[in-house]
Amino acid sequence: MIETVKNTLLNTTIFGLFLLVGFVALFILRLIYLFVFTGKILLRRNNKTVEKSNIPISLLMTVRNEESKLKDNLPKILEMENSEFEIVVIDDFSHDSSLTVLGLLREKNKKLIVSSLSQETRFSNKLALNIALKAAKNEWAMVVPVSVSDFETDWLPTITGHLDKTQILINYSNIKNTGTVFNHLFRIESFLQQVKSNGFVLNGFPFVYSDENVAFKKEKYFEMGGFGQKINEPFANLELLINTFIKKKSTKICFKKESAIHKKELVNKTDYFELLKKSFRIEKHLFFSKRIVLFIEEFTHLLFLPAIILVIVFLTELWFIIGVLISLIIIAHLLIIKIILNRLCERKIFISSLVYGLVIPYFKFFYRWHFNQKSRKQKWRSKV
Repeated sequence: MIETVKNTLLNTTIFGLFLLVGFVALFILRLIYLFVFTGKILLRRNNKTVEKSNIPISLLMTVRNEESKLKDNLPKILEMENSEFEIVVIDDFSHDSSLTVLGLLREKNKKLIVSSLSQETRFSNKLALNIALKAAKNEWAMVVPVSVSDFETDWLPTITGHLDKTQILINYSNIKNTGTVFNHLFRIESFLQQVKSNGFVLNGFPFVYSDENVAFKKEKYFEMGGFGQKINEPFANLELLINTFIKKKSTKICFKKESAIHKKELVNKTDYFELLKKSFRIEKHLFFSKRIVLFIEEFTHLLFLPAIILVIVFLTELWFIIGVLISLIIIAHLLIIKIILNRLCERKIFISSLVYGLVIPYFKFFYRWHFNQKSRKQKWRSKV
């Protein structure tokens, strides 16, 4: 093998040498990202079992015309008896019987606090969250979607057991499997987004793509002065503020099934693209250093597959060696993803997540460009 490399280097052109050096550099960068970012999630001590804690927490929920989901899901949470918590639900000007359902549940359970917006308004979800945080009595708060339907018996005790000596605790959240195409795409994208952000947290560039099932000290929200100018951002909510005050040293990750939640939602093409748009906007609001690291990661990812193809085409003598290197990185990637999925008890997105992670970034690159161009035109028209 060594002789093959030597003979190839002696006989290759300047273009070939440049191509080989470029491929090796990209391979090393992708290997570093795989093990130092994605693989590092497996080494977290926070994944070990901890003693349960009675730290009280306020669960925040905003609803709009969610009568059936309130009936199906809210009682399950209210019936939990192994944690000290309250649920603050803000009705976002519903036109169905959501408020009636909340009133009946409130009569049966004093853990439920109910309020509402009295009129239709823009960016009402952010205003509802602001009301919820002001009404919350506990030091810790966490956004919980009304569609949450599956969680472990020790979901909240597991979360509160990790709240000591931290300011933010990141837990897993996704939708349930329904078997449809866009449900599958949504689940994979959501999973990969959370794996990605957790890897960045562990390496000192912390941010989150979702505020759901993320516990934080509510005082940080008020220290930031609330949403402020970020209230006009249509694609993200508390993520915008969490990403402003999140720090590596004061953030824990609890990436396991005991603290995970799954939502029962019917998602379609629009929902999937809204998830992509939300990630684009969140990244745009990040600090410059984080955007640079994200750019390097995405850029090397986009170049890696073309580099493999070019090396195979122009450096045929190295087919075997290149094949071995690629096989190693694929096997390592599969092993890491499989272990993470097992910890989360997340099913039926194993092999497809590898294919998705290989192909979709090229689509997302062009879709991001299209989305940004469209946003600029709309902004220009609104000014005119």
